[in-house]
Formats: sequence, structure tokens, C-alpha cells
Amino acid sequence: MRRGVLIRRVILVTCSLMFLAIVLGCMSLSIGGRQGGSSCEEGVSEQSGEVRVSAGRELDVYYPVPFASPPNLTLADDCDHVVQVEGRPDNFDCVLLEQQSDHFRVKNVGKFSGVLTWKARGLKAVAPPTVVAVPTVSSPASSSPAGSTARP
Repeated sequence: MRRGVLIRRVILVTCSLMFLAIVLGCMSLSIGGRQGGSSCEEGVSEQSGEVRVSAGRELDVYYPVPFASPPNLTLADDCDHVVQVEGRPDNFDCVLLEQQSDHFRVKNVGKFSGVLTWKARGLKAVAPPTVVAVPTVSSPASSSPAGSTARP
């Protein structure tokens, strides 16, 4: 009788923990007012997110994972007005100032703050090779204790 109750409790706790892990694993985290996500194909990375840009301010937005070169970047405001690299439409308040492989810079030239949604797609950065230093070992024949002389 007691053994059956114990087994049921263990199964209930295990199922509860699995459910909690699934729910937390599917949540989108927002840290510092930014949301970022990424998906990968073979050799291609796609990342997206959104940031709040204060009126009259410049903001550097860093990608969660850097690209190999500056990616194809699309920016849009709350009303889905798209920012072009060449400039800005009359009805949008943000300007793309700079784009690098690890971040981009925007400036809100409007009078109000707003949310900017971004989507970047490009080649994944390749991690630099790891170099391991091999320690050199001196041979016992070449090293002798200090103050001693070698005899033939």
C-alpha cells in the first residue's frame, strides 16, 4: 500500500518538473527592455528583437550572436513603417546610422520615444580556432644542478 503511494508521488513530481521545464523553455525572456531571438539554418543565422528608443537619443543594439559580416537588417516601428538603409520615410522617426557585424546604431529624431522592431539575417560567425600551448620539457642530460660540474 505505501509503496504504491510513493510511486505515484514520484511520478507526479517528475511530470510536474517536466511540465515546468517545457513552459520555461518556451518563454521569451526580456532583459533590459530588449528582446532577442535567433534561429539557424546551415551557415545562416536569423535573429530578431525589439528595443525602445527615447526621443532624440542614439542607441547601439547588439545582436545576441555576432554575424560573420554585417547582416541583412530590417527595422520597423510600431506601425510597421520600414526604415531603409538609405534614409527614412517622412512618417518614421528613427534613422539607421551604422551597421556592423555585432551591432547596429539607430537615432530617434522624433519628439516621442517608440519601440523599434528589428530582424537580421546573415552568415554565422565562425569561432576562431583554439590554440593550445604545449609546455616544453628540458631533457635531464642538458640540465644539471647549480654549482656542479660535468665529468666525462
